[in-house]
Amino acid sequence: MHDGTPLPRGLYRAVLVNMGGESTERRFTFDAPETPPHPFPSFSVDEGIFAIDSLYPVNHFIAYDQAGNAIQTITVPGTEGNLWDLRLSPAARTIALWAEDPTMHISALTDATAIR
Repeated sequence: MHDGTPLPRGLYRAVLVNMGGESTERRFTFDAPETPPHPFPSFSVDEGIFAIDSLYPVNHFIAYDQAGNAIQTITVPGTEGNLWDLRLSPAARTIALWAEDPTMHISALTDATAIR
């Protein structure tokens, strides 16, 4: 949530609609912990060097092209390094950090940041 409050627990409905107008939906229950086990992650990029601040055990970068389409997901091996060592697609223009804790079945996704 943008204001930092937890997403309310309860029954939700997700509706996906593709460019052709076809849709599908799924109902799911969201029952997250009252208090997050990890602080919300963040990251920065400066001249091709990234720095991640995350206590989540697994971190990924999701790369987006100029149109905002997700084009690549990369597991990040450490909390800092050179973006280009991760073999980002040349079409990547922005990245977001997706941090997850697989044992607790929780994750967090940051806003995308420009890399070019």
